[in-house]
Amino acid sequence: MASNTPNLNLLKKDPIVDRNDTFNIQTMLNDNWDKIDAAMGDIDIPEASLNVKGKVQLSSALNSDAENLAVTPKAVKAAYDAGIAAQVTANAANAAAGVAQTKANAAETPTGAQAKVNASVGNLASLQTTAKGNAVAAINELFTSASNGKTQVAAAITGKGVPASGSDTFAQLANKIGQILAKQKGTSTINFNESTLQITSTSRVVKEILTLPKAVSYFRFIDTDSSYIRSGYNSDNSVYAIPTISLMDANNNLIDLFSVASGVSSIKDFYIIFAESTIVLPNGHNTIAGLSTAPGPFKIVYTYRQNQLTSNYPWSYILLRGILSYE
Repeated sequence: MASNTPNLNLLKKDPIVDRNDTFNIQTMLNDNWDKIDAAMGDIDIPEASLNVKGKVQLSSALNSDAENLAVTPKAVKAAYDAGIAAQVTANAANAAAGVAQTKANAAETPTGAQAKVNASVGNLASLQTTAKGNAVAAINELFTSASNGKTQVAAAITGKGVPASGSDTFAQLANKIGQILAKQKGTSTINFNESTLQITSTSRVVKEILTLPKAVSYFRFIDTDSSYIRSGYNSDNSVYAIPTISLMDANNNLIDLFSVASGVSSIKDFYIIFAESTIVLPNGHNTIAGLSTAPGPFKIVYTYRQNQLTSNYPWSYILLRGILSYE
């Protein structure tokens, strides 16, 4: 007989009892889609602040003190270009000062030495620094400016999700700028079900369910059909399957989310925050070790294996249906 899902009250037909019923487009499709659309419309991501996670506006300003905006690659590049220019100027001034010092040391008189310095270095009053009467002070000012610029660039890079430090070289900062990827936002429908009747190995077999876009900071799964994974025994109940839903990073390392060693495990609504290595479930949240440092893009995968090697093969089954939203 017909039933309804526990979360969105979607109508379901029993394939045995209701198989002779006439397919009703309004009740079986349109009404269900309206309920899903209404549920998705209620999802509200708050504005981000120093204390609240949420969505932020991008900004290319270089002189803003705002704490509720996210820097763009354009602003990062502008700060980086300024740092490079300061470094080039500092290197040139340092080289010129070295030449001037050598000539000054070789001068026969203070007056002659000063004349040679003036001829080599030029008019100090023309320096584009605050310090204009002393070449060393001007060079130190340039190096300080370059160092401050690197610190600002590093902070901007870190703000885009790639860890960086003011002690990094310019080459390292440039490489990390290249790692910055634009955030992607969207939704996907997951409709994955599979039964494996004979699991023949203790090594994990991996099957891809969905590949997440690059640079995703979190994703949320909304169950629409009582999703679950089930582990079955062999004929004498000594060997059982271990099905698992996991994340696979770019290096093919597996980070397990849901697993069952025997029986059945329901998959309810959940969401994952990558930066905090956290999975949030209806009854609380858990920490997932290593998630914040794992390289993306990530895949959601289904794996299975038997608990001990035998010829009496166990079985497993997975049903995963729902809406996946990500950003």
